Amino acid sequence: MKRSKLFLLSAFAMISWLSSCYYDVEEELYPVGCDTSSVSYSNDVVPVLVSSCYSCHAGAAPTGGASFDDHASLTSVMGRTSAQFFCRIKFESGCNPMPQGGNKLSDCSILKLETWYANGAANN
Repeated sequence: MKRSKLFLLSAFAMISWLSSCYYDVEEELYPVGCDTSSVSYSNDVVPVLVSSCYSCHAGAAPTGGASFDDHASLTSVMGRTSAQFFCRIKFESGCNPMPQGGNKLSDCSILKLETWYANGAANN
């Protein structure tokens, strides 16, 4: 009898402990006020590029040969290195953070770039 109570108590403690380790905060997964229902290149992607990327990745001699001047250039770079691109703008471990020497893009900007790319990177 004592042994079964101890087993039940141990099982309850283990289940409680394991279930307490997992949680999702909706605001962290989907930033509040970040509308990604109709992300477009001209309205959502270009403004991020202009404010955070063009100083190094535009013009005649873009840094690292990665030009974001226009849709074709951006999609060419992302087609070759999209995983690296997103790793860098998210400041993930093991990646050179971009913008270099600058602040990380907002979660909403990153989410919009990811959504645009995942939806086919249309030139719209």
